[in-house]
Amino acid sequence: MAFNPPQRAAPLTVPLSLLDFASAGRLRASPTLATGDFKVSVDGGALTSLTTLPVVVPVGGKIVLLHLTAEEMDGETIAVVCSDQTEPPEWCDQSVVFVTTE
Repeated sequence: MAFNPPQRAAPLTVPLSLLDFASAGRLRASPTLATGDFKVSVDGGALTSLTTLPVVVPVGGKIVLLHLTAEEMDGETIAVVCSDQTEPPEWCDQSVVFVTTE
């Protein structure tokens, strides 16, 4: 479930797309996603891997669904860092920041 603006301590699912590292300006189709590629920081705390690995929808598509748990959303500022851990990377690094409401 998604809220706009995101609510503190409420699960959040967010769609995003990843830019292809090898083809500037193009979205990566069917990106390979692995544990450790997506990390969250709550209120400036340490980065930890997301509890739930994001998924690509539809299969072979260009949309990645991030699923953040209530615990991962339990703060005022939630930052998610997306970084492919392979060399060379399939997709470009990016971050997404959410400011929550009560």
